[in-house]
Amino acid sequence: MRRTSFVLGGAVLALFALGSLACGSARPAAPAAAPAPVAAPVVARSPEDVRKEVLAADARRIAATIAADVKTLGEILRDDLTYIHSSGQLETKAQVIDEITSGKLKYRAIVPSEQGVRVFGDWAMVTGRAQLKVNSGGKSLGFWVRFTEVWVRSEGIWQLAAWQSTRLPD
Repeated sequence: MRRTSFVLGGAVLALFALGSLACGSARPAAPAAAPAPVAAPVVARSPEDVRKEVLAADARRIAATIAADVKTLGEILRDDLTYIHSSGQLETKAQVIDEITSGKLKYRAIVPSEQGVRVFGDWAMVTGRAQLKVNSGGKSLGFWVRFTEVWVRSEGIWQLAAWQSTRLPD
């Protein structure tokens, strides 16, 4: 009860202060200090440019996955990656890389389609469909999935933070 009264009391004081400012009863502001030095302007990228960056990172990930390129996968997959296969199996970055490089799972083709990209500052979500062709457990498989990817930009580099896919009916 006390906490509620305190919060409500703070809200009332804030409203009173805003009302005083609106009515002109507040004291004049102190003179402004000299402006701080301005950093070099940051070149704003258009939403389309950012969308292209994310899709380029995804294309790089796909190529590295098919080639079992450990170095590139190590760079493009975040250390805290959550990877959920269409089977429901959950893996970490280390497990994904091991599975691909050991040959347990060989991706022969990953063909994305219907990709949509939504950007939220330094993270982006990609949704779409993909046709996967893999060798798993000695079997050659081909199927379609619907997927969601989460990409995070850190120090200017887009990395995959999460992948989740659902196998589509044949």
